[in-house]
Parts: sequence; C-alpha cells; structure tokens
Amino acid sequence: MLQSGEVDYMSQIDKQKMTNRGHHSRKIRRRVRNSVLGFVAVLAVGFVGFTAYGYHTVSTTTKAMYKPSGATKERNASAVIKDKKPVSILMVGTDSNKINRTGSLMLVTLNPKTNKTVEMSLPDNLKVNLPGYKQYSPATVNQAYSYGGTKETVKTVQSYLKVPVDYYMAVNMNGLDKTVNKVGGVNVTSPQTFTNNGKTFNAGQNYHLNGANTGKFLSLRESDTKGYNQQQARQRAVLSALLKKSTSYKTVLNKSYLNTLGDEMQTDLTEKQMTQLALHYRHADQNVKSETVNAKSQKLGGKNFEVAPTSERTRAVNAVRQNLGF
Repeated sequence: MLQSGEVDYMSQIDKQKMTNRGHHSRKIRRRVRNSVLGFVAVLAVGFVGFTAYGYHTVSTTTKAMYKPSGATKERNASAVIKDKKPVSILMVGTDSNKINRTGSLMLVTLNPKTNKTVEMSLPDNLKVNLPGYKQYSPATVNQAYSYGGTKETVKTVQSYLKVPVDYYMAVNMNGLDKTVNKVGGVNVTSPQTFTNNGKTFNAGQNYHLNGANTGKFLSLRESDTKGYNQQQARQRAVLSALLKKSTSYKTVLNKSYLNTLGDEMQTDLTEKQMTQLALHYRHADQNVKSETVNAKSQKLGGKNFEVAPTSERTRAVNAVRQNLGF
C-alpha cells in the first residue's frame, strides 16, 4: 500500500503526464489548424489571383472596343446595373469595318427581377425626327448614324421610344462570322424559310450557327422577295444570340472572345459593367419576347419611309417601358 507522500508524488507525476499530453494535443491541434488555414489561404490567393486575372483580361481587351456614345445619359446607367435594375442596350448592326453605317437596330431590355427580355426591332427606313439635326428631319432612323454617329443614333431611339438608352453595342456584321466562331457558335431561330448556298433554313426552327454557316444565314440572296428586310431580320436574330452569349460569365473571361470583340465591336460598357451583366442578368433570357415596330411604306417628299401608325408606336413604346418597370 502506498503511503500518503507516495500518493502525492504519483499524483504529481500523473498531473505532469496529463499536462504534457495536453500540450502535445494542443500542438497537434495548432498544426492541423495552421495546415488548414494555410490550405485555405492558398485557395484564397488562387481565387483572388484568378479573379484578378479575369478582370485584368477584361480590362485589357475592352479598352480597344470601349467608346462612349457621346449622348447624355437620361439616367444613372452605372447605378442601374449596380442595383440590378432593368437595363436597356441598343444593339447596332453595321455593314462596315469602320462602323460608319447602321444596318439593323434593336433595343434590348433586360429585366433581372422578372427574368424577361424584350427585343424591340426598328426598321432601318423608319420615319423619325433627328433631335440633333432637325433641319434634315424627317429622316430614316438609320440616317441618324450618317449625320451624327452613335450619339445621334442613341438620341433618336430615346426620343422615338421615349425610354432611356443605358448602353449601346455596335457590331460589324461583316466580321460577325469570326466572332460567332470564337464563342463556339450561337443558337438562333430562323425568321423565314430560305435556301442559301446549298444550306436550307426553315422558319421557326432552331439552328446552331458556327463561323462557316453564319455567312449563309446572314448574306443577302437575290431570290429574296423582300431581300433587305429579310436579311435584317436574320441579322437581328444573330445579334440577339450574340448578346445572350456575351452575358455569360464564362464568355466575359474568355480572352480569345474578347479580343475578337475588340476588333469587331464598339460599346460604352466598361469591363466592370460587362461582368456585372454576366453575373446578375444571366437569367433574363428565360422569357424572351421579340417585338418590332410595324410600319407601312410611304413616299414623302420623294423619299421612301416606313411610317408607324400612332397606335402601333404607342404599343411598341408601352412594351419597352413595361419591361423597364416604368
């Protein structure tokens, strides 16, 4: 039997062992914790590095295509995207590498709250008044660019549809096949049935276009009854598909794609705004409604115009304003 002194001595030894085990256990926990924290830190640095690379890529490649329209913004467009409010983007299809003539015009409104997109097409010969060139009014809407470039085009569309144009994208239709090819193709619905260069497209049917068959889908055919108008409808279909592809976060960080856009496109969207669009408006294409300003041909003062009746203009305006939450 142990004496009391021996019991005290043994208790001290047990306590010391427990203390040592506690220290050892804490050391192990600290090592594990430090390893985990280190691993997390590596992941965080990697993520930040990737994000920084992504933003650097966007920043570098968008400088070539970034160009303010020059038109006064009717509202704080930056705040619109930042606050995830419905936004409007004017898609301008051009027929020149220097983007000095407009072909197709389409105002696209994206509503991230209702996940709805309204695409309002404007006939190129639509009769309008030019806000900055009243002496040449009335004129056709595509003449706005001839007189005052993007600035006058934005002002004219704003005045006609009575809504703010927050941003614009001007795309060279002649180089569109290259852009489509770079993004891995786009999906479109053919607005009419036609055959071009051995390829047949049926109205209402969906097609995946790549660089090779984009030209067949877009080029003007001599056999077109309404030739130019039908070509414009196809151009708008491709522009719409390209915009959807552009609002993909993956696409925004695709350097090859952005380099292609830099050669074939001008926009007043900054790199940050492009990323915000990709992040917060990507579901707006769940419900897409294609509209057009229906007009009738008239000859006024020796000029050919497409004139929209008051009721039709009101309908078009209301459709756009409603999707913008006005």
